[in-house]
Order: sequence, then C-alpha cells, then structure tokens
Amino acid sequence: MAAVATLIYIPAGLLVVSGISKLMDPRSTGKALAAVGLPSSSGAVRLLGLWEIALGLMTILVGGSILAGLVALTYAAFAVFIVAAIVDPSRSTSCGCFGEADTPPTAWHVVVNVGAAVIAIIAAVAAVPGLRTVLAEQPAGGLPFVAFVGLGIWFAYLTLAVLPTVIPRAEA
Repeated sequence: MAAVATLIYIPAGLLVVSGISKLMDPRSTGKALAAVGLPSSSGAVRLLGLWEIALGLMTILVGGSILAGLVALTYAAFAVFIVAAIVDPSRSTSCGCFGEADTPPTAWHVVVNVGAAVIAIIAAVAAVPGLRTVLAEQPAGGLPFVAFVGLGIWFAYLTLAVLPTVIPRAEA
C-alpha cells in the first residue's frame, strides 16, 4: 500500500505547492487562463489555488477513492489546459502552474499531468488510506516515507517549473 500511497501523495503534495503559489501571486496563472479563454480574475485564480490546497491536503490526510478520483480529474483538466496553451503558443508564454514562475507550457507538462491523473486513478481503485494509516505501517515512525514523498514533490516541482526554462537555454 505504501508504494501506491507514495505515488498519490506526490501529485497531491504538488497540488498544495501549486495552490500556495497561486494564492501568493495569481497574476501569471491569470494571464495563462485568460490566454485560453478561461476565467482569469485574481479571485478565480485564488479559488483555484484554494481548491488545489484543500484537495491535496485532504487526499494526503484522509485518503480514499473519491478524493483520489478528484485528483485524477484535476490533473486531467490541467493536461487539457496545457494542450490548449501549446496548440496556440502565441496566446500563452506561461503555464501558470506555480504563480510567479514564468514557465512555458510544454509537452512535458502534459506527460506529467496525464501521469498524475493515471496514478490518481490507480490510487482511487486501491482506495489509498490517509497518512496516519500509511505511517502506522512504516518503519522509523514513517520518517523515511515522509522524506521520500517530500523529495518526490520537490523533484516534480523542479521538473515542471525549472526544467522547461533550462532546456531551451541548453539547446541554444
């Protein structure tokens, strides 16, 4: 169960990071949403950020099929949004994923979002429990598990927020 829990906790944790970024600075996300014709006011972006934070935290803390299913739907929607931004690159120079960070929408974003959606579907079928239950099954009070999930969230963030800005420089 810990392996599937790890897989769902990473995208759920990434939702929390992304949501906090949107609350702190909704401008980049607002521009990205406006570029594809979606509601883009600061209030709408902050509401999206609150959704991400609440869904991510509840998925980690409570677990269960319904929350994992909502994570799957959320990441599927993000994948569709990124595809729309990629189809017409003149409309959006940022994916808006992490608020202030000006990260271009890329095919890699689509891959990560679809992967997160698939993982969440697997977690929904497995009915991954909340963190307390998962930690009870872990050695060392769950500290290695929590550290691994934290590293996974950090790696996923770097993959989405930093890698797309570095690759074009390396190709030049």
